[in-house]
Amino acid sequence: MLRVVDLSVSYMLNTSIATPKVIEGMSFEIPKGGYCSVVGPSGCGKTTLLLCIAGLVQPAAGKIELDGMSAATVREGHRIGLVFQKPVFFEWKTVLANVALAAEISGKEGATNQASRYLMEFHSDGFASAFPHELSGGMLSRAALARALVHEPDYLLLDEAFNHLDEALRDTINLDIQNLWLSRKPTVVAVTHSISEAILMSDSVLVMSRKPSRILQSFEVPFERPRFTSLRADQRFTALAEEIRATLGYAYREAGDALN
Repeated sequence: MLRVVDLSVSYMLNTSIATPKVIEGMSFEIPKGGYCSVVGPSGCGKTTLLLCIAGLVQPAAGKIELDGMSAATVREGHRIGLVFQKPVFFEWKTVLANVALAAEISGKEGATNQASRYLMEFHSDGFASAFPHELSGGMLSRAALARALVHEPDYLLLDEAFNHLDEALRDTINLDIQNLWLSRKPTVVAVTHSISEAILMSDSVLVMSRKPSRILQSFEVPFERPRFTSLRADQRFTALAEEIRATLGYAYREAGDALN
């Protein structure tokens, strides 16, 4: 289980300016093998939350436990995979070498074979010998996903990983992720701006408030798996999307922003 208990995070600026709080008193739980999406106003601290779960940002107060251990301990055990908003690779290494590097660092045997298998799983094996600058944005995103999963982590964190892609390609990649999740059940926490994507992919959807952020509401997603894009036509899907949108709209009004 992933447990976030009374989490508070502050940005350190300088001694002459009060330290602004990004997250304050946030608590929630995600069961082991669960898939949770997080939505909220722009700049509310969604990425900061993911970085805390990954053990890369130290909270000012509260705690995060992954299977009863601290986030830092789990990260050091190479049990967390993280996909950032923008894929970043070593430009002088091939795609295969970039993906294999994650498995090598975690001490996996047969890193190159493992990397080849994951590239194949995400339909990128035809570009294994290419260099990152030779790939499209979609192919880079697939390779970044393969890299995050090549060491077979227990936790997968997605930080708006596919927001820059067109909708059809995002759907394809998300369905690939669903297939992988169904077969291996890592615990997934995904930040997204797409309510539709959040419902299609998740067991639960958390809506964050403006800064200092808290959880405004948690929505359970009732649909059986596997799910397909045709589910969006279901009236229950539409009704749930409207509920989430209304809560998110409240968060934007609370922040004084206009909801696009």
